[in-house]
Amino acid sequence: MKSTRVTYKKYSSAGVDWASWFLGIGLGLTLALQVTTMRKSDISSVYAVVASVSRLAALTGTFFAVVGIFLIARIPWVERGVGHD
Repeated sequence: MKSTRVTYKKYSSAGVDWASWFLGIGLGLTLALQVTTMRKSDISSVYAVVASVSRLAALTGTFFAVVGIFLIARIPWVERGVGHD
């Protein structure tokens, strides 16, 4: 009877490290865009607060949409780092 040995290929997590840094810095810069342009009038009433929060949500959603499109593009060096293939 032959003994079958199962081997697992271990991948480096280095790709995930640079991707998480990229996402964190990019999201931080995106949120800083909103925070640095705020004035006192942006939080003076309920409607102004709702508008400011909606702008913040739109900026965050747009950032993640661009990141999603970047990941769907199947760029080889991105796939090697964070892809499932």
